[in-house]
Amino acid sequence: MVFFLYKHEAVGHDELRACFADLKRSNRIFDGGVFILFNGWSHQVHPFFQYYKRDAERTTKKALDHLKNIDKNQQQNRNFAFITCNVGDWEAWLEPTSSLRMDATLGVKIAPTLIEYSLEDGHCVEGQKLDSDEHFQTANDIVEFMLKRPLSNQEMMPN
Repeated sequence: MVFFLYKHEAVGHDELRACFADLKRSNRIFDGGVFILFNGWSHQVHPFFQYYKRDAERTTKKALDHLKNIDKNQQQNRNFAFITCNVGDWEAWLEPTSSLRMDATLGVKIAPTLIEYSLEDGHCVEGQKLDSDEHFQTANDIVEFMLKRPLSNQEMMPN
């Protein structure tokens, strides 16, 4: 299987919506899925974001790199879109009026959160969300989430 990964970055709700519009205009079929990692700012100094952002980003990067090594002998191609969305600083994120947290189509209440998003339906795919610390412990968990299947022993990445 050959994976094509289209990576995008967004800061806040408006840029995320612009990414969705760009992906729709591209006329690509993302048969592997559209995934969004919601995380804190790169320069964030609050301990909450420092710890979880670092761990989630490191594990997710390993998972994305590992996707390239899965099912190389298969003839099927799959297109994935992956968006990293910075949610804003700590105080803005906690505001009840935070546009990202208020957007019911995303269903994001904590950061980090990884969701699968349907461009066609305009909302998070039901049941396709990783939003607890345990979900970001291993790259294998993230790869299985993205592929929607368990990895074989040969496909597993050493922790």
